[in-house]
Amino acid sequence: MTDTPPRDPAPRAGLAGRIVDHSLDIGVEGPS
Repeated sequence: MTDTPPRDPAPRAGLAGRIVDHSLDIGVEGPS
């Protein structure tokens, strides 16, 4: 727990979490 945004429901594997966040930001439903 170092840099986790409050909009993240669960802390992912850093890089993976960031990628998922980006996908959601773009509006693309990827691996949920």
